Parts: sequence; structure tokens; C-alpha cells
Amino acid sequence: MLTAEDIEFYNMNGYIILKNAIPQNQIDICYKNIRKQVPSNNKLLNFWQNENTVGEIACDKQVLYTLENLYNETPVPFQTINFFEGTEQKIHSDLIHFSSDKQKLMCAAWIAFEDITMDQGPLCFYPKSH
Repeated sequence: MLTAEDIEFYNMNGYIILKNAIPQNQIDICYKNIRKQVPSNNKLLNFWQNENTVGEIACDKQVLYTLENLYNETPVPFQTINFFEGTEQKIHSDLIHFSSDKQKLMCAAWIAFEDITMDQGPLCFYPKSH
């Protein structure tokens, strides 16, 4: 459940962290199904269209509820990207790759399938940059 403080934090900083939003057993099953499909380019694009466990997480009620409350709009999941190893990409903006009908309504939800440490090359984000 989002609090007024959560929404204010998001509006000020451009991100929010939801710990344990997806049940661990659901992540474990999804991860196992994804691992069967390791591609040579390190990523599966839109695998949610072929694998129900990915789609269930992409359309998770908690995630969609959070987005609806943050944006006051009905969220529309449209893409999944599953990586098997860190991409080691330099800091960049995805805005050039995506757009929405209404400006500033595109949002990414990153769900880690394992505990992340600095040694693994975690997602980097500059608060207030989005």
C-alpha cells in the first residue's frame, strides 16, 4: 500500500523502491523458466508474450496498483526485457527508445531476480533526472 509519503518521494525523486513486491516463489519459478532460454545476445525481448510466468510478473497487481497511484492513469504494460548478466551499459536515458501518447507517462519497473550487490553492476539511477 502506498502512503502519501511514498507518492511525495516519487514525485520529488523520480523513483520508488518496493521491497518484496513480488513473492519469492514466483520469482524463482520465473527465473527457472527464463534460464532455459539463454540467448546468445544476453537478453530476451518481450518474453512475456511466450512465457506466462514473465507475463504474470509484468502484469503483477501490486506493480500496476503502484503505477496507477503514482500517475493517476491506468498502466499499460507493453514490453519486457530479461537480461542474464549485467549489461555494463554506460549511464543513458531510455527516453529516446520509447514514447507514450501523453508526455512523461512512460515508466520502467525493474525487478531483480536475485540479491544485488555493487559487485554485480547494479542499476544506476540519478534521483530527480526523470
